[in-house]
Amino acid sequence: PPRPPTMPDTVELDRLWSSWFEPSLAGFISIPNLSPDYDANFLTNGHIESAIEHIHTAATSLDIDGLTRTLIRLEGDDAPAPPLIVYSLPASEPNAAVGSVMLYGHLDKQPHMERWDEGKGPTVPVFEDGRLFGRGGADDGYAAFLALLSIKLAQLRGDPLPQISIVLECEEESGSPSLTRLIAAARAVCLPPPDLCLCIDSSCPDYSSLWLTSSLRGIAEVTFAVRGGAGPLHSGQAGGAVPETFRAVRTILDRIDDPQTGAVVRDPAFYAAPPKWKRDEAKILSGKLGRSIFEPLELVDGASYVLDEEDESGEHSGDPVKMYLNKTWNPTVAIIGMDGIPSTAEAGSVLRPETKITISMRVPPTINAKAAAERMRDLALEEDQGATGCRVTEEGELTHGNGWIMKPLDARLAAAVDAAGKEWFDGKKPGS
Repeated sequence: PPRPPTMPDTVELDRLWSSWFEPSLAGFISIPNLSPDYDANFLTNGHIESAIEHIHTAATSLDIDGLTRTLIRLEGDDAPAPPLIVYSLPASEPNAAVGSVMLYGHLDKQPHMERWDEGKGPTVPVFEDGRLFGRGGADDGYAAFLALLSIKLAQLRGDPLPQISIVLECEEESGSPSLTRLIAAARAVCLPPPDLCLCIDSSCPDYSSLWLTSSLRGIAEVTFAVRGGAGPLHSGQAGGAVPETFRAVRTILDRIDDPQTGAVVRDPAFYAAPPKWKRDEAKILSGKLGRSIFEPLELVDGASYVLDEEDESGEHSGDPVKMYLNKTWNPTVAIIGMDGIPSTAEAGSVLRPETKITISMRVPPTINAKAAAERMRDLALEEDQGATGCRVTEEGELTHGNGWIMKPLDARLAAAVDAAGKEWFDGKKPGS
């Protein structure tokens, strides 16, 4: 990002960025520390511990005055969990009433997935055109290094600092099942109640302004299985007599969202109106960014964006305000997992006995995600499955997590954010 030429530590920032930040983050990418949900051996294979020690080695090499580390573990717990890492820095002026700041990030990574570009891979860090490719760099490996580098630069500038805690989680991508207990344990040892919490785990529309995330949608997930035949049957013999399980899946999905538009069914469990300031924010942001709100999300040839209607001239004139709210506030559905269907390379003339599917719904920030997941389950298990001839059952436990919406900034913090944004980004006002 652009930097004010008057910054006394600009040269040092450039040096540390290239000699410390980039290689530290690249080294982190090379460690396959998947989140517990995606690695059954996460407690024994050493990957999470390797990531923790990699960050600590980098932190130690930065030589931050007064920085200490505490590892919080849940001893003797029935549900084993990776540790919580807390770096602590005392206030530079202990008697000053500057409060306490908590900086949050997480170390665990999503699955490696497939279809990486040639020469790239999930654990192969590659620099290309000023960007670093690899799993876990942007979500959320950079958080620890960014927090540490920011503190170091502030110390080099001689800035007065409040008490700071860097809190690093290791199971965020698995829904943070142990975070509440880990935080409680940390509170008893090394984590003071924060006056300000900054979560370094989000994205922004561009790199030309300072951005704050003002809201995040919640998530509700349900997995269900649809069963027909008692086992695999030859479709030439059984087709037309034994029900096709995917037909029942289609029926269930149509109860939850519109198959043509993707709009989620109008149900109070899924919808909540955005507050006025959020609607105003959508208008301001769409006026500033226009179609760049969604066009960086690349599509294949022949596909079109949701809500992006073609006018009489053949031009696509999607409403950026509607698109902004649709992708940040309104409920949307994604099918994120499916079992019981072979690959096309292994497809045979078989009437499959079962289709298992996981539906994930993003819900408005103010919606109760648990209630949304329960309503999705109820819609999937409605008593009219006799029409399809299949049996539908819930599989596993519901997964849900509430969204979040920012409180209005107090005057002092709002002024500080505004001043910092303008100082570092050529006078441009911050956005959210």
